[in-house]
Amino acid sequence: MPDAVPPGAAFLELELAARFGCSQSPVREALPRQEEGLVQRSDHRGARAPETSHDEAAEDAAATARSGVPGRGALLAQPADPVDALVPDLRRHLDAMEAAAEAGDPCALAQIGREFHRRRFTAARLPSLEPLPPRWLTHVHRKAGDVPAGRVRCRERYAETRTMERVGRCDDPTPARQGRRPEQQTAARWSGTGREAGHTDRSGREHYGRCSRQVVDMLASIGMRPRSVPPADLERGMQQERRRAARIAARAAGFLRQRARGLSGVGLALGTLLFAAALTPTLVPRTSLTQGALAGACFAAGYGLGVAWRWLWAYLELPEPAERARRIANGLVATSCLSIAVIFLWRAAEWQNSIRAVMAMEPVTSAHPFQVCAVALVTFATLLALARLFGLAAGFMAGRAGRFVPRRIATMVGVSVAVVLFWSVANGVFFRAAFHLLDASFRERDALLEPERPQPVEPARAGGPGSLVRWGELGRAGREFVASGPRAAEIGALTARPAAEPIRVYVGLRAADTAQERARLAVAELKRVGAFDRSILVVITPTGTGWIDPSAMNAVEYLHHGDVASVALQYSYLSSPLSLLVQPEYGSDAARALFAEVYGYWTTLPRERRPRLYLHGLSLGAMHSESSVELFEMIGDPINGALWSGPPFGSRFWRLVTDGRNPGSPAWLPEFRDGRFVRFMNQDGAREPADAPWGPMRIVYLQYASDAVTFFDYRDSYRSPAWLQAPRGPDVSPQLHWYPLVTALQLALDMAMATKPPMGYGHVYAPQHYVDAWAAVTDVRDWSQEALATLKRHLAKTAGPALEDDGSDEGAYRNRGG
Repeated sequence: MPDAVPPGAAFLELELAARFGCSQSPVREALPRQEEGLVQRSDHRGARAPETSHDEAAEDAAATARSGVPGRGALLAQPADPVDALVPDLRRHLDAMEAAAEAGDPCALAQIGREFHRRRFTAARLPSLEPLPPRWLTHVHRKAGDVPAGRVRCRERYAETRTMERVGRCDDPTPARQGRRPEQQTAARWSGTGREAGHTDRSGREHYGRCSRQVVDMLASIGMRPRSVPPADLERGMQQERRRAARIAARAAGFLRQRARGLSGVGLALGTLLFAAALTPTLVPRTSLTQGALAGACFAAGYGLGVAWRWLWAYLELPEPAERARRIANGLVATSCLSIAVIFLWRAAEWQNSIRAVMAMEPVTSAHPFQVCAVALVTFATLLALARLFGLAAGFMAGRAGRFVPRRIATMVGVSVAVVLFWSVANGVFFRAAFHLLDASFRERDALLEPERPQPVEPARAGGPGSLVRWGELGRAGREFVASGPRAAEIGALTARPAAEPIRVYVGLRAADTAQERARLAVAELKRVGAFDRSILVVITPTGTGWIDPSAMNAVEYLHHGDVASVALQYSYLSSPLSLLVQPEYGSDAARALFAEVYGYWTTLPRERRPRLYLHGLSLGAMHSESSVELFEMIGDPINGALWSGPPFGSRFWRLVTDGRNPGSPAWLPEFRDGRFVRFMNQDGAREPADAPWGPMRIVYLQYASDAVTFFDYRDSYRSPAWLQAPRGPDVSPQLHWYPLVTALQLALDMAMATKPPMGYGHVYAPQHYVDAWAAVTDVRDWSQEALATLKRHLAKTAGPALEDDGSDEGAYRNRGG
């Protein structure tokens, strides 16, 4: 608080409450009880300090001289807050006044009193009152001279001054009240709230009294004194506050009961069962936030099914059960459903640990059931509000249409119009705005040059000296790909053999306007760096943001001693889900354009001099890479093979091969015919023997059983997936069970969280598993098993800490932009 309140300044209840750490109620009670004229109150403006003119101050001074009670001007002139320099001066004057009173000298007493009051006016720093103290104090001195001298009268005047000084400072919380004026007794009454009235409720009344005393102390320090407030009035005010709070609580409870009565009992029962099923494990561990959101969505889905069931029952005009039977059935169903929900909440941590155990993760001690329930409730309420908003829109449209067509046709019209309206708003406003925002943000991020990735100095890398592609046009993911990776010296140090400098070519979106132009630029860059003279050439289709998994490319470059050239073409700034949603054809068109250009030039080279040609892609890149190849075009001159890791569930060729697997082979690691054309691998390798013969073209799918990106299927909502049948994958929880609708929602969430598990699980593919896959695809024969094990340990040691690093510096491993 400032030392003085300027005239006209507002007393804000919020500021006063924050200053003293109390609620607004004590402040609201204290302000109206001030002496008349000390606080000005007006409608819509609150309380303010009064404006004091010279005439008003003169009148107050005269009144003070006549009555001996300080008026408003004198009270406003009191110091705002006694300071170290003021209090000793006042006490020194009081000691001198006490000596004059003992001596019975009224003139000395008046003279010292004049100095006492002048000191108070000086400390108040009120310029409008500075001319008044000399006249007022002279008048008081003259009046004091008319009073007969006497020790008793002098001591009475001294006692009055002493009392006024104590009350003004409010440092006397429990003085005797005898001989005080009403305005002097008020501070003691406020300070003694709770004790003098004999209150025993110390939990509420003493706290209220402490808050009130703090407010009164502040007001008294600026010269304001509350009027006398009997303890009975304070008690009455507290009771009114309690009654007001009780009324608010009753209204809230009534509102909730009214809304609860409007809910469907069947819907709540089904929703509770689906809520409980959502707590069971699937493929990826969940946090309390994601678990709560999933459980709330499942509860909303179950509630919607229950409402639809009740509507269908009424629509078919089926007989309703008796009231007594309905109450009994509702009670039994509610008890059973709640019991199931409580049991499942209790076991939720155990189920999550069953996933973490197969992924070698630390177990959790609690699933945080209260947080899960709170998030689920918020999710359900949000979805319910949207559903009811849709119902209101459909009802409104049906009511308008019912004026012209029969009721049931009007209902269909209302629902259809509401669907079109909601979809138009969502697609035309929300999704479009979100897409433009994300596209702009991803574009800006892609263009940002990272200082930690300097431009390469090797001519064999895109963006380096003599490159046809400028460094700034590679994009963020392209610069990561080109600047990272092993150099020839690193490869030679590990293999103890001569190594070549790996060639990496990348063409970003800014390099040319169309995919065909970028593809031609990429082939020209490959020719410039001599990529077609290497032994291995890999055509890569990146993920949505253009990211390429370094675990894959580092492995093949080590396996072939750096004699590898790789090329990639960026087709989007967005992440894979967004790119697939809004630009589904961009990736396949870009992949097709690059493969056509590379394959067209590659087929013109002599077979004995050209490199072996392979395709590679991860996640969305794998699906687009699949679509870039037309097998009938390569019958006469096929490529050498492909490695596709983590293929999405929508990959057509992967789906065709998986569905046509040999009987008895699991869906998570199929066997396709004799394995000469396609093989599947996971953490433990392939099911076929390592020495099994291959055909002229080798295709390997690297996939984990815990990868929901690969194994999600919308049909899981009404049928159990094939990969749940025994035997299960090594990284799938043994306590995972299928539940209608719930399992599909769980797997949809697992897709969003697929990159959160540790490396080697989910959608995070480990370099040691890439080593086995590339060795099979490219027919590596000059590495012993001991040397391969050493390479796996080296790559895992390099990738693990980089992926787990939480620093702000993004590396090639940490930026899993797909």
